Amino acid sequence: MRKAFRSLLMLLGAYLIQCTILPYFKVNGVMLDLISITLYTIGFSMGYYAGVMAGFFEALVLEVVGGDLPGLTSVICVVAGALGAYVAVRVGKIHKVGNRGLERTIKQFAPMVGVAIFGAAKELVYLAYFYLTGVTIGFSHFFRVIIAGVEVLLLSVVLIPVGYGLLMRKPKEKAAKEMKDPNKEIEKRAVENWPAIGVLPVEGRTEE
Repeated sequence: MRKAFRSLLMLLGAYLIQCTILPYFKVNGVMLDLISITLYTIGFSMGYYAGVMAGFFEALVLEVVGGDLPGLTSVICVVAGALGAYVAVRVGKIHKVGNRGLERTIKQFAPMVGVAIFGAAKELVYLAYFYLTGVTIGFSHFFRVIIAGVEVLLLSVVLIPVGYGLLMRKPKEKAAKEMKDPNKEIEKRAVENWPAIGVLPVEGRTEE
């Protein structure tokens, strides 16, 4: 329940910042996509179900207030949450025998690269949509795709570890109780240390 409440606060906070502050910080007409990063982080931290449900909730909010592209915005929100969960599963299966340093580096930064690719792909989808509706697309428009990806990559380096830590943080009483259970020790260390060393617990994650 605590995770669901934290997720809700993160989504509402991302929406408010996206609508009130970020429009003043556009680069070449591209606004930083904080909502997609937040949805991706929730899916990455809590799994497919949480990611998809968060996507549906955020899509509902955007549709109610009047999104720019009804329908397409909803699909993008759901895909962002599901993609985060997919990347978490794939990252958890990465093993570089004999090269633990490379393995840790990949696990630490693969989530950021994944959401950056998503951010660039999202901008590309928008360009395709505008082209099909009759808008003339030039080279400068494709440059927006690169800008969108770089913006998301830079911000996600900070936001994903912070969001992951907030979502997976446990009450002190529960943490102390699990410390007494040897079977929970490995999972607890992985949850706490992922932002630093790139160790992600995939199996055994539960939603509250």
